[in-house]
Amino acid sequence: MSLSAAVIGCGRIGTGFVGLSSRVGVANHAAAYARHPGVSLLAVADPVEAAREQAAQAYGVSAHADHVSMLQQCQPALVSIASPDATHAAVLRDVLQCASVRGVLVEKPLALTADEAAVLLALAGERGVALAVNYSRRYSHRLQHIAARLRGGEWGKVLSLQGHYTKGITHNGSHWLDWARLLAGEIATVRAVDCGMPAYEQDPSPSVQLVFACGATGWLQALSHHDYASFELEVFTDQARLRFSESGQVFESWRAGESPDYPGYRQLLPQGRQDDLLKDVLLHAVNDLVEAVQQGRPALCQGGDGLTALRLAEAAIASLQQGGIEVRLG
Repeated sequence: MSLSAAVIGCGRIGTGFVGLSSRVGVANHAAAYARHPGVSLLAVADPVEAAREQAAQAYGVSAHADHVSMLQQCQPALVSIASPDATHAAVLRDVLQCASVRGVLVEKPLALTADEAAVLLALAGERGVALAVNYSRRYSHRLQHIAARLRGGEWGKVLSLQGHYTKGITHNGSHWLDWARLLAGEIATVRAVDCGMPAYEQDPSPSVQLVFACGATGWLQALSHHDYASFELEVFTDQARLRFSESGQVFESWRAGESPDYPGYRQLLPQGRQDDLLKDVLLHAVNDLVEAVQQGRPALCQGGDGLTALRLAEAAIASLQQGGIEVRLG
């Protein structure tokens, strides 16, 4: 039986990213639903008339100015929330109050505060709705496989994680923090530093020092989104080096071995390179949401992951506001 779906928000990630490179593949929510054989896309909603009408025409669905009336009229089983960050909590509350909804895929962040997110998680739990957050790297099968190998000890003990990000610690920095959690486990403490990078829509962009529960340390360096977009993550273990570059599209690894140049020394030697790791991640996210609804299981990136990412971002902001004190999580 086909599951009906609707998309709230007709910006780039909701309906607008089309015709991108083959390396990216399916890159918006509407296209992902339209491609899924077990889903019927019914409607889109956006207060901007031109945006919703263009999306409705592109996907052959109905257009609505108000998401509440769309929910009432269409009664979708699946809903994507791809509206601006500041609206996520209020829109999600409306969606969770719609009796027909069984699964929701929310763009990050889940809400603007962890308190808001916790209330929404509880509401989703009460209603039995599968709640997923689009921290997109979790929906890459290849990145998940690499993370499982790292956690399983294939590359040795994790010592250090380093990376770069742009566009605010809550908006984009939380992507990095979520991915770091998947690779190295829970983050125990954070300490933020004002490095002079611009905020993104009132969302500050500090650099952040991290300590993981496993004992590894981390450093997340902020850069300016006025210069370029950046998302880089590098892991050092006692046996290897792993690097994720080009927003996570590329993975490279090195392993410690005898130096070919200096006898008696060990150095990191290149092992391999993989590309296209983020191809069709939104299609994978929709596939996962459908399976979560049908099988009654949590999503690959569930609401709790979104809440934890928010708590980490809030801890970094609290540290920044208090002169760079160490903030302990949990």
